[in-house]
Amino acid sequence: MTQEFQYLRALEGATRYELDAQGQLQIVYSQGEISGVLTFKPQSIDSLDGSSWTLQTWDDPQSPDFPLAETAITLSFAEGRIAGSSGCNRYMAAYEVEGNRLKVDTPAGTLKACPEPIMGQESKFLAALTHIQNYQITPDQQLKIIYQTPNHSGAMVFIPDSSSN
Repeated sequence: MTQEFQYLRALEGATRYELDAQGQLQIVYSQGEISGVLTFKPQSIDSLDGSSWTLQTWDDPQSPDFPLAETAITLSFAEGRIAGSSGCNRYMAAYEVEGNRLKVDTPAGTLKACPEPIMGQESKFLAALTHIQNYQITPDQQLKIIYQTPNHSGAMVFIPDSSSN
């Protein structure tokens, strides 16, 4: 109980906070004659299940403009299924993880029509999902997916979706 009391008193005496270069939250406090810094490490993502992501960068030589600024491509994992927005439509599919390999079944989706180049981007994204070579969660907690379809190859980098946490 004493430790809990000291922790709560430190929070009451918070004078400033910041995120350091490693993404750690640091809270500086001063409570009477006691002062210090509380440091909290970011939560590590060690499993895809229960995680949600937003596409940040897409390295595909055939499509240097992807992702398009007016679209949001998202990817959520839950209980063996993925779901999200492919830029125009919503999609879902079953997935399996084996080591650093991610196998995604052919996605099903809504059938809304959007103008080009949004539909082209969506088509390439959905094709890439079913041709993933490997994935990794990087030290800075980003999801990197490498894919190779019969027509193109590339890498997609996703950042954690903060709206789902």
